[in-house]
Amino acid sequence: MDVAEEIVQEVFYVCWRDREQLHITHSIKSYLYGSVRNRALHHWEHLQVVERHRDYASDLLLESPSPHDIMEYKELEYLLRCTLRKLPPRRLQIFRMHRLEGLKYAEIAARLSISVKTVEAEMTKALKALRKEIELYIKQS
Repeated sequence: MDVAEEIVQEVFYVCWRDREQLHITHSIKSYLYGSVRNRALHHWEHLQVVERHRDYASDLLLESPSPHDIMEYKELEYLLRCTLRKLPPRRLQIFRMHRLEGLKYAEIAARLSISVKTVEAEMTKALKALRKEIELYIKQS
């Protein structure tokens, strides 16, 4: 139910944000229905990807890790900790609230008295920094 509410809220937010550029050729009812349907499908696809990764991680845990795997895991963990320490305080706080505490963007925005778009932008920047460091690590390996 929470996900459904969040999807509908996001659709209305985007409609309001982009209201001057929207060109609805059919009824608003069919536009909203299609928008919510597409976002729900996108969310479902994302859940499928998460599930595949969770299954893969579970399979890895069932196997006893090799010394090389353990060392690589520790290196990546260290890399992530160092990268997170480099983030500006507010970006780090938002990242932790979302990834570690499991809060949604709207909840974070309400707690910090900032807009949802600011939370979204900060998370994008944090993830971009993490991706960049991981890519450098992979290239060096």
